[in-house]
Amino acid sequence: MRSLFSTLLQLFIAIVMLVLVGILLSRGNLHQIFGVPPTPQGERLYTDFTPADITKINLSTNGVTAKFSRASGVWMMTEPAQDRMDPRWAKTLIDFSLATRATDVIPNEKIDETQAGLKDGMVYVRLADDEGKARAKYVIGRRTAWITTDAETEELVPTVFLQPRDRSRKSHIYACTGDIRPIFKDGLRYFRDHQPFLFAPSQLQKIHIKSDSSEFMLETTALGQPWRITKPQKLSTETEAVKSLIEKGLFSLRALRVLDKEKVTLPSIEDDMFLRIAIQSFGQTEPVTLSVYPSADDKANTVYATVSDRPGTVFELPLRPYPDLVSLSELPLTNYNNLRAQNLTGFDHKKLQAITINTAKASPIQLSLPPRGSWRIQLDEATSATLNEVTHYKFIKTITETKVAGFLTDNAFLTDEAKDLETYGLKSPLVSIQFRFKDQSSILLRIGKTKDGVFTAHLNHPETLHTIVKLPDDFIARLPLRIKQWKDTRLLAIASIDFINLERNLINQPKLKLNFNYRDEAWESFLNDENTTGTLNIARANKLLETLGDLRVNSWLNSNDQDALNALATPALKLNILKHKLNEFGEHDGYQTHILEVTPVSTTGQSEFFYGRLSGEDDLFLLDRKTALLLALDLFKETL
Repeated sequence: MRSLFSTLLQLFIAIVMLVLVGILLSRGNLHQIFGVPPTPQGERLYTDFTPADITKINLSTNGVTAKFSRASGVWMMTEPAQDRMDPRWAKTLIDFSLATRATDVIPNEKIDETQAGLKDGMVYVRLADDEGKARAKYVIGRRTAWITTDAETEELVPTVFLQPRDRSRKSHIYACTGDIRPIFKDGLRYFRDHQPFLFAPSQLQKIHIKSDSSEFMLETTALGQPWRITKPQKLSTETEAVKSLIEKGLFSLRALRVLDKEKVTLPSIEDDMFLRIAIQSFGQTEPVTLSVYPSADDKANTVYATVSDRPGTVFELPLRPYPDLVSLSELPLTNYNNLRAQNLTGFDHKKLQAITINTAKASPIQLSLPPRGSWRIQLDEATSATLNEVTHYKFIKTITETKVAGFLTDNAFLTDEAKDLETYGLKSPLVSIQFRFKDQSSILLRIGKTKDGVFTAHLNHPETLHTIVKLPDDFIARLPLRIKQWKDTRLLAIASIDFINLERNLINQPKLKLNFNYRDEAWESFLNDENTTGTLNIARANKLLETLGDLRVNSWLNSNDQDALNALATPALKLNILKHKLNEFGEHDGYQTHILEVTPVSTTGQSEFFYGRLSGEDDLFLLDRKTALLLALDLFKETL
């Protein structure tokens, strides 16, 4: 008969087996009973959670303990102080926990934990979820002697001793990839957010900066809309300058040290002696204000500051340039001129209807855009002509895109406009340019020069009414202030249907005569009155006619330019062109003759430019080498 002991033993074994089966079925393994097997080399230590699962972090090292928690997407320190955590280090720590791999596995009994740095100086890490359940728990020791290679980047990666402290995983120590020990130094102080401001640059709506010497405000009306200065005056801004202030300045501002307010003796100062920077994002009801205390003395490199949403914290900010940090001296905090639009003018040139340019020594240049057609220049009271489109394009580009070299006066401080205009050479300007727009509004740009030779300008636009600017030294030289610069570059425009014949005299070559019958598209040529039609290259003749169809000068010269007159006394090329004259209806009505004379500017070597003169045209001109060679084209060569 079976003994009672045997029966009880079998019952106990059955119960144990049932428990083991239950654990196996519920957990998929028996790690809780027999322990977790060591992680194989090359595998990650932690794989059963994601960064989003972690909402609590506990750290401890060298007697310092800190606790952090995440709520509404923001990591906060809860112990030893109530403050914001630096989100970068939370991410770094979680990413390390999920990414670190075992490069070697060592049983506990085979390694001296003290020598591995797992006793004195070790770092204890615990990552937990919302329910407080530990998802990763381990201690980090010293750096090992092993260096491994990243499989993807092939970069050398250091390793550290790491011992899991999770239940059932305490029996092995690992050499793990990555070394994040530097972020734990100095009593975990780096985990406290060293950024005074926490905001998304794209969500920012207002910036208010006030010091003992100035005050200004920037605002944007909606996401993605341009920023404007709204105080002390309404001004457009320089997009890149504002972007730099926000992204490279306020967003990147970091303290050298973060201190508990109760442990710092702050200077007692008057309220108006602070530098205050207030920012407000869309959706916020109150701004966040950074209050910066004055420096202790003129030689100080740092200053203390507090921020309104972290009342128990004091920041030691770099006042002067400091390696890898943004200093206050590098930010435009006392002069909004660094943030305002730097363009001399900012109008839309497509809305222009007329431009008048006045100079002290020349007649006004009057340009206008008729309701239909292109821009024209007024030659006299009754006559206008098509203007030089290249000159017009360059002029508009210069006026609208030139950046000022500096701001000399400012609306917020200007007290005597007349005195300032005289001081800056604008009472009797060198140049004044009036721009009239299609809505009948107008603005006047005055350009002057100080006694010190500085070029200045004033634009009577609402945004710049009392602002006088310094101009680049070459600005006036870039303006077309002579009427000839506005003259259309087209010299001749002879259509093939209107062309009859030409005679060409080239120095040291026989006289050429060309006749053209448009109806038959037939050419006839003579050299010294000898018929050479049979050897005429028709393609080359057509090329010459094409050149005359749109002959343009390189630039215009005065009619009394003595160098040009002397050179043209014996021209190298002379063309007598006969064409049909057109009446007001575009019909042939008689004949018209043009005499064109061309000669090189340089009498030695290869001349790049050629002087020219055309009958019926008052001004002389320059042609480029390519155009002059086309006029002298050999019409009897076989190839084009």
